[in-house]
Amino acid sequence: MTETRFDASYPMDDHALERFYQLFVENAGPKVKEEEEKEEERREGQPQVPGQNKTGGCNPHRPPNPERGPRPAGMTSDSPGNNSSDELPPLQIKNVVSVVDLGCRLDLGAIGKALWNTQYNPKTYTGLIMRIRKPRTTANIYSTGKMICTAACSIEESRQAARRHARILQKAGFPVRFLNFRVINCVCMVKTFCLNLEGLTRSNPQGFSFEPELNPAVFLRKSPGGFASIHRNGTVIIMGLSSPKACKELLQLMYPVLKVFRQDKWDLLSPT
Repeated sequence: MTETRFDASYPMDDHALERFYQLFVENAGPKVKEEEEKEEERREGQPQVPGQNKTGGCNPHRPPNPERGPRPAGMTSDSPGNNSSDELPPLQIKNVVSVVDLGCRLDLGAIGKALWNTQYNPKTYTGLIMRIRKPRTTANIYSTGKMICTAACSIEESRQAARRHARILQKAGFPVRFLNFRVINCVCMVKTFCLNLEGLTRSNPQGFSFEPELNPAVFLRKSPGGFASIHRNGTVIIMGLSSPKACKELLQLMYPVLKVFRQDKWDLLSPT
């Protein structure tokens, strides 16, 4: 009888393959059992760590936490009864848009000639553009006395920038005042995880809008004025709300739905 070599290749039918498997089990089984016995002897020779399972495994014994009470029936970590705000990814404020009344009508042509950090071309744009460096913001000033301040990273920074724009106009000799400061838009961005946009859209066609031929993002509109764009890589941009708190509330409403349609990033590279 010829010796069977496991590292060689033989043309096999079903019976030969079954015989090969039996021989492999007969030869490899004792070796595996011997290695398990040696591992058990090695573990018995080591001192036992409190709270560690003697038989090993992936789930060692964990003593109960006396500070945490029993969880109510049906309550999970994703239930609304828990504080889900701790699980939310951090919001990054990208832009705060505010409006100020300057209290008088303005001659934009005279302002454009008097100040060097302005840009005024009435043929292309009816407003005057003023830029400052600290904080780095841009103001759109109109002849009616309205000023829109953009590019700030917080509400306080937007207020400070609007005051500096108004102060520059005062120093130039224009009788402006700082009235009725209000935030009209707060743009926030948050990075979550890769998402299945098709499934997200099918789950709520009335709430979500997805036109991949026009835009690669899913759009969500929330009354009054709330708006969010959700991208496949997990980037969510929230805008149209007047405070970061309102943006966070909208994220709290969306986040449980986004977790349902979480997608592995490697699935994005696989052909559909």
